Amino acid sequence: VDLMEWKSDKTFGVLHEGLKGGKVKALQKWLNERGASLVVDGYFGRKTFQAVADYQKKYGILLNRGIVDATMFLAPYMEKPKIKDIENIVD
Repeated sequence: VDLMEWKSDKTFGVLHEGLKGGKVKALQKWLNERGASLVVDGYFGRKTFQAVADYQKKYGILLNRGIVDATMFLAPYMEKPKIKDIENIVD
């Protein structure tokens, strides 16, 4: 499964810990291209979860930690919220 094809597929849903398959392999390759050191085995295990969570933290994705959806791929292009903006949401 090519990751670009996967990202443009409106039915891909989400990926999360415990899943297996070609989409997970594509995700692992994509994460490795961005600095992770994963074995590309197609299993979304603890190490893949951690690599996803690290990537999300880097780009300020605060919700759905360790779960992959379209937000993760758009994150580098989105403006990060300012801390005071987040505090206003919480209040």
